[in-house]
Amino acid sequence: MHPLVRMYLVNFQQVIVKRKGWIADGRDIGMRVMPDAEVKFYLTASVDVRAERRMKDYQESDNSKSLEEVKQEIIDRDYQDMNREIDPLTQLPEAIVIDTSDHTIESQVGVMERVVKGVKR
Repeated sequence: MHPLVRMYLVNFQQVIVKRKGWIADGRDIGMRVMPDAEVKFYLTASVDVRAERRMKDYQESDNSKSLEEVKQEIIDRDYQDMNREIDPLTQLPEAIVIDTSDHTIESQVGVMERVVKGVKR
């Protein structure tokens, strides 16, 4: 993405989330778009689990990639995102890490809800 487009997009997102109550998801949201967010999560899962999840999505769309190809794409994207010059993917120290490898979507949301309710005093 061109740096000027990226800057415009980040500025636009920051205007949108100025008011409290937003939930945002993305690889640079906590660091760049919402650095003052009350709660930050860093969701992770093993490459194997992520590849299996992606394969399920692909099966619905008749994608013919192998599991090994999907794993390599995930590994490559993670490497690129963690090593890019602008806003590399970083686990922020204040972020609550949730390994979703053994969680359903519902249990992931449950964990996050409990954390957020604990923050709202």
